Order: sequence, then C-alpha cells, then structure tokens
Amino acid sequence: MNINITTLTPVHIGNGTELQGNTEYLYFDKEKKIAIIDAMKVLTILGEDRIGDWVACIEKNEPLLPLLKTHRPTIHTSDVGLRSIPLSIGTSKPIREHIHRCDGKALVPGSSLKGAIRTTVWADTIFENENMARDRRNLGNTDQRGGFRWSDSFLNKTFFGNDPNHDIFRLLQVGDATFTKTEVYQTDVVNKYGDNWRIKPEITQFVEAISVGEEATLRLNHNDILKSRSQETFNKNAEKLKLSELFPLMNNHTKRLVDDEIAFWDDKEGNPTVMGIYVDEMLKIQEAIDTCTKNECVLRIGWGSGFRSMTGDWHGIMNDDDYFNLIKSLRPKHPEDLMFPKTTRFIKGGMPLGFIKLSY
Repeated sequence: MNINITTLTPVHIGNGTELQGNTEYLYFDKEKKIAIIDAMKVLTILGEDRIGDWVACIEKNEPLLPLLKTHRPTIHTSDVGLRSIPLSIGTSKPIREHIHRCDGKALVPGSSLKGAIRTTVWADTIFENENMARDRRNLGNTDQRGGFRWSDSFLNKTFFGNDPNHDIFRLLQVGDATFTKTEVYQTDVVNKYGDNWRIKPEITQFVEAISVGEEATLRLNHNDILKSRSQETFNKNAEKLKLSELFPLMNNHTKRLVDDEIAFWDDKEGNPTVMGIYVDEMLKIQEAIDTCTKNECVLRIGWGSGFRSMTGDWHGIMNDDDYFNLIKSLRPKHPEDLMFPKTTRFIKGGMPLGFIKLSY
C-alpha cells in the first residue's frame, strides 16, 4: 500500500559522513547556501596548472573560495557544487550529511522507519506485560564474574519471535521515501547544570536535514500471504502489524511521549527560557496527533529524537532498584542522583527534530 509521509519538523538520518568546510563544502554568503564540492567543476575553473594552489589551500587551511573568485569573479554554488543546500548561518564547522540516493535525492530509508515502528510495537507490548519488566530474570543474566549483563533478548524473543524466521516483523515490508529538499540547521543541546538549564556550546552541531513540510510516498505492506501460509509461525503480536491496528498504536505511542515531555517542561521545569519555542512546537505536534484520523499517525524518527523516543521510554515501569542499576551501568562516571536523561537536542531556537506524519 502507498503511504504518504510529511515532515512536521526537520528530519536527519545520517550517512556517517561529516562534510568538512573548505575541503568538502563551501559557504556562499550572498546565496545563503553551501555547495558540496564537485572536484571536476573546481578543476575546470582553476585549470590543471593551478592544482598546486588548490592543494596549498587545503594544507594551509586557507579558504578556497577567494582563489576560485580570482578565476571566476561571479562564481555561484552551481559552478562548483554537486548540489547546494540552504544555510542561513555562515560556518566552516563539520556538517553531518543526510543519507542520499545515488541520484542526489534525500532518503528516509525503510529500515529507519521500520526500526521506529518496531520500537513502537515493543513499547506497546511491554506496557501490556508490565510484570515481565519488573522481573529481573527477564532483563539479562549474571556473567562469570558475578556482574549483571543487561539484555532485552528474552523479552524480544517473547514478544516478536524466537529467531529471525519467526520474528513477526518478517510480515512488515517498508520501502524507502525520497525527498528533494534539504537544509542545513544548527542544533543545540540543553544540559542541566545544578538547578539550571543551559546550552552546551561544545556539542553544538550542524546537520543536513529534510526540510519541514516536505512530502513523499513509500510502500508499506503487511504480508498476509506469508502469514496465511504459516499460521503457526508468528505469535499473536503479529496482529498489531496490520495497518488498521498499527496506525492507531503508533499515534498513541507518540502521544504518550509528547504528552510526557510537555508536562515535564511546562510543569516540573517551568519551561526555561533557554528552551526557546520548544514547548510551543511540541504543543503543535500534540495537536497534530490529536486530530489524526484512524488512517493517520505521527511518529518520531532519526537523529536527535532523544533517548525516550529511541527506546520507547518503557524503563520507568521497571523496579526502582533495577532501573537505578541500569542507569548506573549506562553512565558509571556520573553522580548517582543526576537525572536521566539530562540533555535535550533541538534546532537552534527550539524546533524539535524527527516528527513525521503518515497517512493512507
């Protein structure tokens, strides 16, 4: 079935590359864009006899654009770039590149979307079976040295299937979505210092992300034929993957996370000034969730979506001692009474990352 996807906030899914200023991209102030450098275009402008000058710029960390302008004073992004990306703030810092197809179109890979769906179904199922999360025997095992090794293996096999051949997600086929427009955004991290929240400037990053309001389609199918041929292969949770069940489930899952986050900042923390428009934007997401029909849902995916979205935020139903020890194992060097998680990432000014709307 064709599924429509719309980005409600910027979405970044990285390809593992950080573009370096002056060697892999150039910033054009008048155009407010960066150009991803096309070596052949640069060579055409400079000529082979000037390759040494180009190499010298790189070795000395000197800007390349002035050199190019001596050969082409009216140079534009299209003259040197494989592609250009809007960026309102000039920078030479590394830029996390979004994943693209070979034709240059930005991707939301089906694997990323399927991973977010899996987390959603996982969280829904574990909240239906809270006692299992309160029994430490289901959460890992003791190693040879007597330490406890946390693992979701038992629960994963119980909820989804004993092995890949029996995993219910064999029934869900998710295709890629392609987009044409990306932008580069500055992202900030708010960190708690004592009783205050402040931007942590040393981990500010620039990322290429699919712009707000971009639309695409993808294929999402529940394989009824495979299920009918293998009635005994998949457990009862396979029913949750039917689109009529899955979309309301995903919407309720996202609503729970968004409601909790709004309550945290608006009530407990008093919406500190440093958060900018974050709560206002989350309230818009909340409204988008509340107005969804049964064939629509809001989901959060990709980088910068936060620990709670990545995990489904089910850990709070664990026994207090188990939860405390789990957090201690995740960050052994931090004070034991420090809240977890203690950071929030967003686009400079407060826009959250990663929200999409799906419909069919």
